[in-house]
Amino acid sequence: MAQLGSFEERTLELRPGQYTAVGTRPGYRDVRETFRVTPEDSPLTLTVACTEAIR
Repeated sequence: MAQLGSFEERTLELRPGQYTAVGTRPGYRDVRETFRVTPEDSPLTLTVACTEAIR
């Protein structure tokens, strides 16, 4: 598992396979998005946003 640090937008080149992107933000619920990359995906756009505040 790679830690990519904090960023608003990031471009990655990934090999075909299944991945899970995890977003974290203080005061908000973590978000997990599982996605698959195929050789035909060019480019694939994925948005991961923590928008649900923890009360």
